[in-house]
Amino acid sequence: HYQVLDVQKNATVDEIKIAYKKLAIKLHPDKNADNPEEATRLFQELRNAFSVLSDPNERAWYDSHRESILKGGDGTDEEETQINLWPFFSSNCYSGFTDEEDGFYSVYRNLFSEIDQKEEECEDENQYHKDAPSFGDSNTDYKDLKEFYSYWSAFVSKRSFANADLYNYSNAQNRKVRRLMEKENKKERDKKKRAYNEQIRQLVLHIQKRDKRWLKQQAVVKAKEEAAKQEREKKLQEQKAKQQQQRLEQLERGRKYEEEQEEIEVEEEEEEEVTRTKG
Repeated sequence: HYQVLDVQKNATVDEIKIAYKKLAIKLHPDKNADNPEEATRLFQELRNAFSVLSDPNERAWYDSHRESILKGGDGTDEEETQINLWPFFSSNCYSGFTDEEDGFYSVYRNLFSEIDQKEEECEDENQYHKDAPSFGDSNTDYKDLKEFYSYWSAFVSKRSFANADLYNYSNAQNRKVRRLMEKENKKERDKKKRAYNEQIRQLVLHIQKRDKRWLKQQAVVKAKEEAAKQEREKKLQEQKAKQQQQRLEQLERGRKYEEEQEEIEVEEEEEEEVTRTKG
């Protein structure tokens, strides 16, 4: 990503934005009509790089796993998962946001289907396996889309990750040594499991930020929320205006009452004065 944007690893957010704007103008497909397919690929790669490096959390995760992502995984970490996930962090793994075989929706639908199948393989034969939500296609509705992201963003693998074991129990001289071996092996299994879960969750976040279906629905949701907010503010202002009007009317009634009382008092004083004069 740093090479794509032609910036240093310690580049600031502002430097990354400047580099992106400069290259976006240069690489935009409209500026390269002589080779639209290559221009579209390079521009997509540029946008992907900027999306990652402009997000502090995603950039931090990318930096800590950069070598694995660039290499696309060497297979050593996929002994048990049997799936190399690193290539799927790159926009090069798909071609356009389509339902074609190499399109965004098909590529990731097949990937998560394969991940779920591998999870099922490690379950007990007598255990019922409920299929994980599918990534769907370009026409998947919002309800199913939310179900997919809700499930996979909190993914927890059922795998044992026994391949992470450091010790072979057959080499234990006694029970005490075996228990120590089991303890250390469990630490390694848990460590590898956490890393795998985190890798899946980060991939889901990576995809979600680029999923046009999700972005479109989020824009709709945001618009509805904004409309609802404006409606609440409007009602609140109307309520305040009504309360203010009622207060003014109350003050006006109080003022008129005081004037009437003053007039009555004046009339009573005048009547008393007349009475005294006659007397």
